[in-house]
Amino acid sequence: MLYADTNMRFTMGNAQEIPSFNATNAQKVEVLLDILSTKKAEFEEGMTEYALISQLKSPPYQLFNDNALRDSLALFNTHFILFHTLYLLRNLWRDASVGELDIHTTRIILLPLKASSQSASVRNATTLDKSDPLAEYYLNWQNLASTGEADVEALLNGFWQRMMGAEPAFDSKESIVQCHTLLNLEESVSITLPTLKRHYKKQLATVHPDKGGSHEAAQNVISAYQTLLRYYGL
Repeated sequence: MLYADTNMRFTMGNAQEIPSFNATNAQKVEVLLDILSTKKAEFEEGMTEYALISQLKSPPYQLFNDNALRDSLALFNTHFILFHTLYLLRNLWRDASVGELDIHTTRIILLPLKASSQSASVRNATTLDKSDPLAEYYLNWQNLASTGEADVEALLNGFWQRMMGAEPAFDSKESIVQCHTLLNLEESVSITLPTLKRHYKKQLATVHPDKGGSHEAAQNVISAYQTLLRYYGL
């Protein structure tokens, strides 16, 4: 099983258990989790899955593109990965007593703890087993692999490239400098992923809306991290 620790970093269980969940997919899911964690206010108002995907297709995220989403298998992959990450976020917010993230395609809403407990009781009594089979399904990455075509490994390795679409052919020097400044990072040809991620996590923690920062500032830090991942080929 895949799970997130309190620092929102990802750890694999038995590598043979989920062979298709590789470092690239883990990295992308981690970024998606960071993005979703900045949307607490929007989740409190409630939104549909379609509206959320539409946001993630648009600047500053551009995590998905329209061409990829027209393919039925890609649509399922998008839905599964989004719900996988939403359930990770739900568990993190539960542990932190933030509230209960109620997850459905027609409504994703962050409920207060008292209201969420009542809602959960109703659901458990009517449609869901107390073990929460939907969460178990989406948190098990192997369920995504088992619904794909025969060459699942190749499908998942190429999934994020398809979702991201054609990357910009050129990042201006000015934008690269701005990204380094945002992450408080010196430009270096020998930069490593752990170093870049450490600076990213530190800066995101300082500007995150939950820490008194702003949604826009968090978006800028996430975008800078994605740009430098591409710039350094990490």
